[in-house]
Amino acid sequence: MNAAQGAAQHWLHEIYYLYNKFLEMVCKVFFAKNFRKKAGNRV
Repeated sequence: MNAAQGAAQHWLHEIYYLYNKFLEMVCKVFFAKNFRKKAGNRV
């Protein structure tokens, strides 16, 4: 039981980490596109 719980927690931690990295990447791309649009409009 303990080993299974440990493995599940480890997997959850890995998934959570990857999910955060993915969100971070998506946000950076999204904001970069928005920023370029705004900069383009301003010029």
